[in-house]
Amino acid sequence: PTAQQEKAQAAQLAKEQAAQDTLFNIRYAQDLINKHKNLVGVYAPLAATAGRYSGGALGMSKADLANRGEIARAIGTVKSSLIAQAKASGQSGINTISEINQATSGLDENSSAEELSGALKTMEAIANRNAGKMSSTQAAKATPSKMKPPAVGTIKNGYKFIGGNPADKNSWRKI
Repeated sequence: PTAQQEKAQAAQLAKEQAAQDTLFNIRYAQDLINKHKNLVGVYAPLAATAGRYSGGALGMSKADLANRGEIARAIGTVKSSLIAQAKASGQSGINTISEINQATSGLDENSSAEELSGALKTMEAIANRNAGKMSSTQAAKATPSKMKPPAVGTIKNGYKFIGGNPADKNSWRKI
């Protein structure tokens, strides 16, 4: 093979590996959330705080605190994986980054299990689309409709949202 063919093969392998890593990380995060639904949500921080200050005697046990931390890390890893996958796929433009940021904004271990599961479903659709497994139309249909677009005037990554479809680059103005 020529140098150009070898480069193309290496890029394809990187894209496939990034897709596998992303989907693995999404499934791992979902498994953690399914297993530990009581460790996430709006009231969980109170139990976590009590557990931390009482050494696990009140609120969450030390094991629960460790699992809650693992959920938080898993959520962060999914976002990083999606960005890495987008870059490996040559999709590092504002639309892709905006979709990833929108899918993950405000999500952490204080979100409910249902919110986290819905967001992970969205992230899986984005990951599959980036991997070429589904079209953007199919990915849009798989995206939960509860996702709200950013407010007009929202600034992200040096761009201001001017209204419309946040996935459309024409809805953003460079500032």
